[in-house]
Amino acid sequence: MTESGVADKGGLHVIAADRNEAQRIDRQLFGRCGRQGDPGSFEAILSLEDALLKKYFPPTLTVLTSVLARLGIPVPGLLMMRIAQRLAERHHAKLRHNLLSVDEKLKETMAFSGPIE
Repeated sequence: MTESGVADKGGLHVIAADRNEAQRIDRQLFGRCGRQGDPGSFEAILSLEDALLKKYFPPTLTVLTSVLARLGIPVPGLLMMRIAQRLAERHHAKLRHNLLSVDEKLKETMAFSGPIE
């Protein structure tokens, strides 16, 4: 008697209970479920109280989605999460740009004392 593998039972099922600030990381996580043609599936559990939404989703849209949810109108959670992730990615890009600018200014300021080691 041989034991059946994971692929025989439908493959790996990935459940994401928390979303990352970068969509790339989420895609990598979801990609784990079906490597090299193996079967698999994934699902994401979204909450309006997710830390990513609280930090990056615009407050006016948060109020609007709360009202829609109370009225029984479906809230596009995936769209909300993607908006929050894009805003987070944009924020991190600005931080990297500012850090690079400061580094360049520091390099110019310190140029009078000789080459940087």
